[in-house]
Amino acid sequence: MVRNKNPLFNEEDNERIRNYMKEFGHYHNRFVRVSKLIPKYTPKQISNHWRNYLNPDLCHEPLGSYEKNFIIDWIHKRQKSRVNVFKKNFENFYHYENIINRNNGKNNILKQPRKYQQSNDIIPWKNVVRDLENQFNKRYSENKVRNFWNSRQKSILKKSRKQKQMQKTAEQKQVFILPATNKCPLPSNGQNDSSRISIASLLNDTSTCVF
Repeated sequence: MVRNKNPLFNEEDNERIRNYMKEFGHYHNRFVRVSKLIPKYTPKQISNHWRNYLNPDLCHEPLGSYEKNFIIDWIHKRQKSRVNVFKKNFENFYHYENIINRNNGKNNILKQPRKYQQSNDIIPWKNVVRDLENQFNKRYSENKVRNFWNSRQKSILKKSRKQKQMQKTAEQKQVFILPATNKCPLPSNGQNDSSRISIASLLNDTSTCVF
């Protein structure tokens, strides 16, 4: 049977899912069981819909400041831990490859292991939601937590780009005075302040100054 890739959950289907989850919620393959009874939805679609919308234990309040800080700290600690694991594994790989190449009399260029070439860090949102619930006794949807983090990252990236653009614009606006020629003499340091020529007059007087 061909299933719709992006089906819309109507209220009738929502009610059926709620009832089936009361019956099969204690099974580890509960979403597979429900999908067999509502075959137009895949187990993954039902699982996502349940975790983000239908679960009666969901907290629909907006994330508070403490919850947001908890999410940020949780992800930063995980990313730092993954970096340390990567360094340790890569150093072990580097040491092992050097021994192999030395024993074989080869002078090969060391390549980074393929399994560590992926720089994107996948965040386990299930674990974030679980620890968030254990800490604050509130179960937020994965979508809400994920949307907060993605929105924050986009905001940081936007500010960073804006700062770089402002810095670039400021550098372009800087005026560099080239050394003066005989046709456009500049006053020496020994002259009085009253006899000094302003930079604006030098720039505007194109008839006497040639750069």
